[in-house]
Amino acid sequence: MLETKLPEHIKVVMESGENPALMLMVEPIRQVEAKLTLLDLRNILREYKIENWFINEEQISLCEKEQNKVKVAKAFRIAEVRDAEVRVRISEDRLEARLTIIRPYGGKPATVSMVEEALQKAEVIWGVQENSISQLVASGTCDDALIAKGVPAGTGEPVRFEQLVKESEHKGRPGERNDGSVDYRDLGLFTSVPAGTPLLKRIPPTAGTPGIGVDGQPIPARPGRDRELRPGVGTEISTDDPNMLVANANGTPIFRENSGKIVAKLEIGDVDYETGDINFDGSVHIRGTMRPGFKVNAGGDILVVDTVEGADLRAGGSINFRCGVFGKSQTQIITKGNIRAKFLHECIVYCEGNLEVEDLIANCQIICEGMVEVGQKGGKGQIYGGKTVATRGVHAKILGAVTELGTLIEVSPSPNLLSRQQEIIKEIGRAEWNLSDAQKSLQFLRSSSSSRTDPRIESYTETSFNLMERLDQLKEEQAEIESKLQARNTGKIVAGQVHPGVQVTIGHRRKAIASFTQSFSFEPPKEAQPAA
Repeated sequence: MLETKLPEHIKVVMESGENPALMLMVEPIRQVEAKLTLLDLRNILREYKIENWFINEEQISLCEKEQNKVKVAKAFRIAEVRDAEVRVRISEDRLEARLTIIRPYGGKPATVSMVEEALQKAEVIWGVQENSISQLVASGTCDDALIAKGVPAGTGEPVRFEQLVKESEHKGRPGERNDGSVDYRDLGLFTSVPAGTPLLKRIPPTAGTPGIGVDGQPIPARPGRDRELRPGVGTEISTDDPNMLVANANGTPIFRENSGKIVAKLEIGDVDYETGDINFDGSVHIRGTMRPGFKVNAGGDILVVDTVEGADLRAGGSINFRCGVFGKSQTQIITKGNIRAKFLHECIVYCEGNLEVEDLIANCQIICEGMVEVGQKGGKGQIYGGKTVATRGVHAKILGAVTELGTLIEVSPSPNLLSRQQEIIKEIGRAEWNLSDAQKSLQFLRSSSSSRTDPRIESYTETSFNLMERLDQLKEEQAEIESKLQARNTGKIVAGQVHPGVQVTIGHRRKAIASFTQSFSFEPPKEAQPAA
């Protein structure tokens, strides 16, 4: 017997069938009568002993609000029996199927056969974890549990480029003559080759391995990243082997990953008033001294045997200072390759490669797109004063000095690198637009019978070819820049000793050293770490 007193215009109806339901039938009334409260509605559920059914809170709330307002008879389905529900979700990459079991509300529980039927309906036939099905069904409920797993496609090995001309075994050190004496002019820094010499071999990427989805369908393999050989000045693609770059002139090879060029080598004594500033497309070997105020601009590498004082150097390759540089706040060193030196003092340095210094970097302003290593191959290994910024990290024996001189060490991408990245994006957009325009014009001319001999066809064809080549070059440079920028996520600042007055920065993480510290390591913020 129902204990809760109902208004005359409201009746309880129990709907029978496979999935019974409890409904309240509400008739329209002409005048306001007593209302059922939310408590009354819940008492009805309790009195019918159906608390384990699915309780429709939305219908209960709606009934409580509208029970005296309906204009026509209306049923509110406030509780019902529900069987367990089984759902299967397949990931977008088809590598995973996940199972959700919604528990029953007074109805039938989930069964193994229900799960198997759901998997079959979702066409999941591969990698099903049979042992998990019974366990998940026994638990009565689960939310997005892994139930099947495919095999991911394997990425092939990327293209590689093997340098076939090796460096001298005594590079940077005097060579030995046949009679045993030392040749101080032969430092083995440049290797000369004759025309026809194989220089660079392209080893194509591998195809990778195909995978299989949980639907049993293959997932295509991902081939490794590819790049083509690009000949430079004095080189060409071999006529016998399209994967071989050979020299077509005598000289010194300079390599740039997938490209190479042949340049001559300029050897001079002193850089002074007799020579003037040096501008040379190849490599420059300076055996003597550089007078303050002079400049050397080389397309290849630069070697300076003696100490440099107040002179500027720029190189398209690497720079090797056998001694070091007293910059006197007047020296700029800019290179696309690496820099090696015993010491750098009061210099401005921009290095696109790695910077290796044996003893000391003192009061310098340094931006390095690679790694700064000080003292790693012997020497004192100290950085103090000025600011040192590197993209890939800074490793030193000592940071700062006992005088607590302000020293800034930072791991971050160079402004030039970020600026060039934006420039390339714009250049790619312009080139793609121009290419599309040229190809549309070419297509129109070719489709016109009266224009088949139009000289503009050849012009547009050449323009399209040049634009496609330019796009390839821009996209390769874009990939190289993105690779350098990615390195900032793993770069560290490491030192054996750190003095007070040093400030280190990686991303938004900064730390000012207030006391002498040993075995120091400063890493990127956790959110900057690359995904495993």
